[in-house]
Amino acid sequence: MFFGSYLVQKGFISEDVAIEASYLQAESTPSFIRAVSEKKLLSGQEILDVLNKCENEKMSFSAVCKRDGVLSSDKFSDAFSYVQEKSLNFANILMERFNVDGEELKKHFNSFKEANHTNLADSDNVEIQKVDAVENDSFISSAALESLKELGTLSDAEIAELTKSDDLNFSNESATSEEKTESSDEDTQISAAALESLKELGGLSDEELQRLENKVASVKSEIQISPYSEAYNEKKQKKLLKIIDMTRSSADLGSDVSNVLNSMYQELVMLKDVTIEYKAKISEKLIATISGLLEEMFKQDNKKLLDWVSRNLVTLEEAVNLLWELRNFMDETGSELAFWSTESCKIRYTSNIKRLREVTHF
Repeated sequence: MFFGSYLVQKGFISEDVAIEASYLQAESTPSFIRAVSEKKLLSGQEILDVLNKCENEKMSFSAVCKRDGVLSSDKFSDAFSYVQEKSLNFANILMERFNVDGEELKKHFNSFKEANHTNLADSDNVEIQKVDAVENDSFISSAALESLKELGTLSDAEIAELTKSDDLNFSNESATSEEKTESSDEDTQISAAALESLKELGGLSDEELQRLENKVASVKSEIQISPYSEAYNEKKQKKLLKIIDMTRSSADLGSDVSNVLNSMYQELVMLKDVTIEYKAKISEKLIATISGLLEEMFKQDNKKLLDWVSRNLVTLEEAVNLLWELRNFMDETGSELAFWSTESCKIRYTSNIKRLREVTHF
């Protein structure tokens, strides 16, 4: 469970604050490939070779590096140290950006650990420092930690040390931790997307996977389809993708593309109203970013738009697909936070937002 979700349930922070703070943390966390590049752990050609395999085999950059032994353990550690150093801490974001009381935050974190039976190092021998006296570099981001767990570059003892009780992070339990702890089935939920990731990564027996599949099926049967999912249905998604295809075809013919894109803008305006009504904040932010881009495009002449479409339409298409993926997470779990708790989804989302903003400048 997300620490941020726990704080929302306790009425300590609002859902908006939890999502925005998490977004700020994720936005500050550099990708693994950026860490490798900026630390010069691989040459440019080596990075391109790995990227080719990622595309052909549909694997993440870090997974290919691990599988093929492209990076040594020391270089993996260097890369994740870089990720840790650059990533903002969730607790500090809450205190500095949203004026959350540090002492109360610590109390909630300790209660959160007890309630969720988190598999953290024994805190009896650890003196918890005051949050406002702890420097940013004493924390490791949840993004970095989950990646370290997934890649197996740290021992259990080292992971326990990184997750000791003074690490006030917006953390969630990994699937491995869930298997090892005594937490009840009622306290633990796993999304279908997370289950698929577990299957791909391996490491669980068929019996364990079957148990998790049964849990996912049980959880899905208890969740009603939200009004947002009804409003943003498969028919509407197909329409958005058709507009993308029509834009591409119009550009190939040298025709006016602004009229086609205006259809998408109108669809997004209606969708944004629904996201506001049903508090789908992560979707709302993505729609607002896409809409802002389209508004800028309408100010440009067709020549500039044709050039933009040839270079950047794929970014807009990725955004539309991410929006649909968000909708499906809400449909499966009843909350967008399930999407946000999936690290690969969070990275793709923040990367797409950044790219959309970059291509908004004409």
